[in-house]
This record gives sequence, C-alpha cells and structure tokens, in this order.
Amino acid sequence: RRRAGQPGPGRTGRWGASTVAQIVSSNGSCLLNRLGQRPKRMGSRGPRGLMLLVFCLCSFCSPTRPCDVAGPARMVLEENWASSEQWTRPFANSSNMADALASLLSCHALAKSDWKRAKAEFNTLLSYQWQSGMLPKLMYSMELSRVLWLNDSLYPGPQWWWNGQTVARRLAEEGQESSSLTSGLAALPMHSTVALQMYAAQGSNSEGLDFLNEVHGRLMEWHSYLHSPPRADASDGLTLLYHPWEAELPMASSLAAQLVEGLSADSGAQLPPASVQTLPGYPGNSTYARDLGLLECLRHVNYSAPCADFLYKDVEFNAVLRRADMDLLQILTVLDESSDSGSSKKTQQIKEVQGWLSGGFPDAMFSPTLHEFQSSVATGGIGGHSGTFTPVPQSVLDITAVYGAAPIGARMRDAVFNKLLTVGVAGSFQCGPYPIPLCSCNAPSCGGSQGGEDQASWVVHNLLVARGATQNGASAVADWVTNATLLLVAGRTWPGNTSSSCSIAFSPAYSTATGAPLQAVEVNSSTLAAATTLVLLHADSPLPALDDSPLEHTTVVVLMVIELVFAFGVGLAIVSMSVALIQKLRSEGGVRQSNGLPSTTMDLVEGSLHGALDERADGSALDGINSRTSSNASGYVPLARQPASTGESHMGKAPPTTGSMCCAGTTL
Repeated sequence: RRRAGQPGPGRTGRWGASTVAQIVSSNGSCLLNRLGQRPKRMGSRGPRGLMLLVFCLCSFCSPTRPCDVAGPARMVLEENWASSEQWTRPFANSSNMADALASLLSCHALAKSDWKRAKAEFNTLLSYQWQSGMLPKLMYSMELSRVLWLNDSLYPGPQWWWNGQTVARRLAEEGQESSSLTSGLAALPMHSTVALQMYAAQGSNSEGLDFLNEVHGRLMEWHSYLHSPPRADASDGLTLLYHPWEAELPMASSLAAQLVEGLSADSGAQLPPASVQTLPGYPGNSTYARDLGLLECLRHVNYSAPCADFLYKDVEFNAVLRRADMDLLQILTVLDESSDSGSSKKTQQIKEVQGWLSGGFPDAMFSPTLHEFQSSVATGGIGGHSGTFTPVPQSVLDITAVYGAAPIGARMRDAVFNKLLTVGVAGSFQCGPYPIPLCSCNAPSCGGSQGGEDQASWVVHNLLVARGATQNGASAVADWVTNATLLLVAGRTWPGNTSSSCSIAFSPAYSTATGAPLQAVEVNSSTLAAATTLVLLHADSPLPALDDSPLEHTTVVVLMVIELVFAFGVGLAIVSMSVALIQKLRSEGGVRQSNGLPSTTMDLVEGSLHGALDERADGSALDGINSRTSSNASGYVPLARQPASTGESHMGKAPPTTGSMCCAGTTL
C-alpha cells in the first residue's frame, strides 16, 4: 500500500507516523516512553523510523531509572477516597465534596482493578441527578449544607448556590433525596462514555451487563435534558452552556475573562473572603464579580433556563456530548441484543439517540472559510432576543473536536492536526516543548505570550485530544500527546534531562515552557490528574462479544413458527396417507373374500403353511397346496411347480425336479 502512495495501517493520510516524526524531531523532542513501558513505535518500518529511534536513544534518552507513575497515581486516588460519601474528593484533605469530571475519570481508571468502588462512585454521581435530568458539576456532603464559602475551593459553597435557603426547602422544591446537595451547573457529559468503558472492562462478566441495565435509564434522562430546549439550540442542534464555569476552562485564563467581559458585575453580590481570593487560580475581583452576577441571574430561575445576557456554544462540551451519544447508542444496542425478547421502549430510545446524532456537531461548529472549529458566545438569548453568536479566540477546547467524531471529515481532521503539529501557521499550538497550551501561540486576545493558565498544558484536554487522534486513525499523534503528558507527570525535564530521580507531581496543569506543575490548589494530589494518568497508560477496552444469536428475536420466532407449521403439515400428511392405505387394504380384502380368495398374500401363505402341516412331508404337501388352489378363479396365479429350462442350473445345482417349488410370477 505504501508503494501505491496510500496510507499504511494505523495512519491517516498525511498525519501518519513518519510525518509526525519529522515534525516532532524538528523540535528536538524525543518520543520514547521512559516510564517503565515498552517504547511506542513512532516511525515506519523503513530507514526513517529507524533513524528517529537511534536519534532519540543517542541524543536524549540517556539510561535512567524508569518512573513508576501508575503506583503513585493509585495511591492518590486511595488517599482521596471518601468512604462515607462513596466518592473521590478533588484533592487530599479537601472539603468533603466531589467534582463530577474527576470522579468519572476515577471510575474509568479503577474499572478493572477495583470494580466495586468504581461502580459505587458512579452510582453516587447518578443519585444526585435533578428531576429535570441534569447531572450537576459539583456535589457536597450534608455537613457542608450551611457553608457559604469553602476555604479550599474557588467555587461558592452549597449555601450560596441556593441564596441562603434552608436545605429542607431547597430539597423540597427540587424533589430530591435528603442526601442531594449540588451546584446549579451542569457537568461535562462524559457519563455514558465512562459507563460503556466500565462495562467493557468487565469482559464477559455478567456484572457489566447488570450495571448497564441499572444506569441506562438515568443516562437517557441526562442526554434528553441536554438535547431539549432550552438547553439545545433548535436552529443547529448544539447544546448551550449557561455559564463559563460549565466549560472545563480555568477561571483565571484570558478566555474565561473575555467571555464575561460584556456582562455587568453584581453590585450586591458579596465577594469571597480573603482566604478564597488568595487561592491559586483566582481570576481577580473584577472577573469574579461578573461570574457571580451571572450566577445570581441563574439562581433567580433555579438554574432551569439561561439568562438573556449569556449563552455559550463550546466545542469541547459538544464534542464530549457527541461521543457520549454514540456510546449511549452502543449501550442501548447491547441491552436490546442481550434481552430475551425485543423491547419496544429500547427501540424507541435507539431511534431518539440516532436522531440526536443526525445533526449538530461537528458540521455546525466548523468554519469552512476559516478552516477551523469555533466556539461562540452570545449576549442576547433565545426566546425573542436578538443576540447573535460571535466566535471566541481559538483555544485547545476547539482542538478537542477530534474527540467527538470518529471518523471526522478529512478536511476537519487536517485543520485540527495542522494547528496542533505545525510551527508558524496561523493559530498554531506548537508554542514550546510541551503540548498542548490552552491558547494558541499568536492569539493575543487569548493570552498570546502571557504565561500562567493561558500557556499551561491541561491534562484533561490532552487526554481528549489523544483519544480523539486514536479514534481517527492518527495513532502517532496520540502517542506523542500521551507520552508528553506522562513525562510531565513524571517530573522529567523534556527533552534532555539526565537526572536519575523522579519528581512525580499530580497537578491539573503544567507549564509548556518549563514542564513544572502549575501552582494550583490541587498540586501533587489532584484526583483529576491521577485518574487521567491511569487512563492514558491503558488503551480503552474493547467491547465483549455477546453470546446471543446474531439473528433478531423476531426472526427467530418467525423461523420457529414456520418450522412447527411444516412439521405439523408433514405429520398430517403421514396420518392421512396411513388412513388411506388401511382403507385400501381393507377394501381389497373384502373383494377377495367375496370371490372366495384369501384377502391378503399373508392369508394365502398362512393358509398354505397350515395345510402343509397336515400332509405328508414327502412332497404330497405341495400337491395338497396345488389341489386347494386349483379351483381358484381365472387370473389368479397360485404357487406351482415350474419346469426348468433345459440346461439351466440353480445356484450351481442340478435343475429342479418336478417335485421342486418355484416362486416365479408369485409375490410373497
């Protein structure tokens, strides 16, 4: 295939392993995995791939003791586990709360090694679902129900989310269980994707199928909420975000500040205390006041509808939802095929999910003129307002578009990978030795040359880009992003570090210039970073094959009915023929008896034998038979002596004498 100019296995057009190897080696980047695993092949089987491998081994990959990042990652998840609430806290010694995305990735990471815990945590997340179907971003334990601000979180406390309402009143209005206490923001919709991977991790074990039966109803409600107005834009089918905090966007980034720049600050809102304002990642009072102002507007409608001042179409959110829709369709298909009989309800659900997949992302978010994916924001609304959506500066959130479609169109794929890998092009993300910065290199309105959150590599975005590249056949791109992220976690200076020590740090973000962990509240003990590390170390599990017949249930029933009808017909035919034969034999017997003849051949033989017993055995018995049959009617051929032809022999003996009996012409 390579001789014919076609991409070889595992490659996608121009973004095959050889092309990526040239781009990355030009930046002096060694892509050999030094984390105790086998090196991931980057080059082709030809001389170019071999030269790259030798170049890496000789130039950068000095013999050092491999870093074990899997063991420490599991220790972080173990230390952050809150057994009383059955969830994983965001970081060590944090308040007793849970972040949905961190918990979901923890479930994914532990699905094989600790199934019981992963299942318990996933069910805990679903237990906080609202009546509307929404699954919240943040969940709090009841011990925090009266807390207005948490000293270790940039988000307001549970009491703030509900404007000082008592817990009992709020729970009564929402109709939830007494244990439910959440934020008013929607989570990143990765639930169905994680559920399918948890099922796949169980292989042919029946527990995986039982798990899908338990959770698929709540997952269907969650997706229906996201695809229904007012959450969905009826004009293009895209899902809308009500607040910038619903996107996986750091508060202190330039992009987050720009999204709320046109909003008015809530003059009556109380800013967080100094203990919160001094936390790493705090965006400043001006931006935070605008964020609180928008939250105050949403709080007045119990977060059930958007405020007219803000609507946001996020590429990453819609890409994750698109992938989750495909995985939910797979879940419903597995359940339908594994059931003993077809379910009309599941069939209807499958059609509904297929309808969601027929439009919206990715076509609605790709600009063919600018050749890029675009997130957009509106300062107006949907229901009579005249606000229009305007594009926002390019960020890594737009690069994650490859995660939401498999396969994505060639033009869209090339647009993403060109900006991800090529230096110097407009909107390039090749800004330093470490991938992938939040903002592109030459986007001054999204950071540009600024540091901090704008030029940090965020592990969750890297995970989505790596998985998206794998889904679209660009395995070399996936290996590059995966290895680079794991090296950041391991604390190796990349490239050219000769240190023999490992400085493992589980942080949600790292500097793309130095590789050092970004100063954050969760530094060194981030559940999100530890879980992402474990997920990156292993490929997604393939779905187990079902033991059921490949035929549809309806087809099997029809075939069984046809077989039974045919068998019944054959039985009736045999009975009918038997009755007809008996009647025929009886009628023939009656005719013969009326003519003085034996009714059947057996009667003839039986009568002859009985007569023979009364005669002499010297041949007179045969004469007796002839004498009794000589008076038969004309046309009946009795047993008789037949003379043999002259010279003819029988079985090598002499011709029969006149006393011999022959059966010629007689049927016995």
